[in-house]
Amino acid sequence: MRSRKLATTTVAGIIALALAGCAGGDAGADASTDDVVTLDWWTWWGNAEAYADAWNAENPNIQIKVSNVGIGEEQTAKLLAAVRAGEGPDLALAEYQTLPSYVVSGIAEDITQYVSDAEDRFTEPVWNLTTLEGTTYGVPVDLGPMMLFYRPDLFEQFGIDVPETWAEYRTAAETVKAQDPSVFMNVFSPIDAGKFAGLAQQAGAEWWTVEDGTWSVDINDDASKKVADYWQGLVDSELVSAQPWWTPEFYKLVADGKVLSFPAGAWLGGSNFVTNIGPEQAGLWRAAPLPVWDEGDPTGYMGSSTIVVTTTSEHPEQAAEFVKWLGATSEGNAELHDVGAPIASLAGLEEYADEPGPDGSIVQGQEEYYGLLATVLENTASVTYGPNSVATFTAYRDEIGRALRDGSSFADALDAVQQATVDDLEASGFTVN
Repeated sequence: MRSRKLATTTVAGIIALALAGCAGGDAGADASTDDVVTLDWWTWWGNAEAYADAWNAENPNIQIKVSNVGIGEEQTAKLLAAVRAGEGPDLALAEYQTLPSYVVSGIAEDITQYVSDAEDRFTEPVWNLTTLEGTTYGVPVDLGPMMLFYRPDLFEQFGIDVPETWAEYRTAAETVKAQDPSVFMNVFSPIDAGKFAGLAQQAGAEWWTVEDGTWSVDINDDASKKVADYWQGLVDSELVSAQPWWTPEFYKLVADGKVLSFPAGAWLGGSNFVTNIGPEQAGLWRAAPLPVWDEGDPTGYMGSSTIVVTTTSEHPEQAAEFVKWLGATSEGNAELHDVGAPIASLAGLEEYADEPGPDGSIVQGQEEYYGLLATVLENTASVTYGPNSVATFTAYRDEIGRALRDGSSFADALDAVQQATVDDLEASGFTVN
């Protein structure tokens, strides 16, 4: 197993997770049989086996073995422990917001030389999600640019149009509430840090920037506070529900037709509601561009992932070939498309521009759904996530949760998140401007 000295400036929260988790993991590659390279891929994607099977059928000398060692932070903890022991997998799923932490912790390998020829299949902001200070650590695979999902039947019932601006969105919410106080324009879930980050990105927020290894943090900037004030106004007026997502209460609100819309990542156009609520949700929703503050505003991101090659892989070039195949080729993108995953490659997405929303999804039958998604993808925000985004998102949930309980200001909560983020970076040995 190839070993490498790991960065000493790991984020405190990630190290704590690793020490709490169980170390170890299967050795990454195995080239012991007739030059066949077997690459171990750690991922929690439900469709990972299908992607691996498609690749394996066409690449008999490079085989992908899928391992699910846990979701999100659980995988991160085990991955860091395994890589530090020189026993990591060859490939690992990484959400975009956690990729920088994988870089500074010595998990993610520089694969620039293997994948740079794929850059032209992506818009610049999307490609930059997997690039840090000019070095590429992954290929964008799926992506969650934010859109507005809405119930056209309920919009017609309440006599409202699809809002194009956030001012129109509030006016529509007021119209609905005046007619039926039990109905909400949206379930906002203020403690959802990823959603708020995406909404702030649209407004122009840049929470992290980095230059020559020095990080700047600006979570409590004017753009973010504008977004916080707007959504607190909707929550306080009970125009939107503050109910957390993915709970029985949430599912009941949606199933009962008490929620008219969701600003969310493009992945919501898949089968989530159909699977968790019921088949009647299929085709019940439509998608539209996210409302804007000003004409021409880009959209932000909510969720989705890349795949990294680890620094312990003995076969980084072959591992990078798989990543590039899935994220940046027509064949790999077809596998994503077949399961309804939102393709990150604009070139790949445009191949399906004339197709309707996928069967079994909430946008089933929406004409030229993928063309709409491609249009949205052409104007996304340029975003750099910080190496301690996990700590930031945790602080956000804590501070906004406290504001909900005691009735204090969301904007003031961002001041506390800012301080917590800076303190965490400095404690982890980073230079902070």
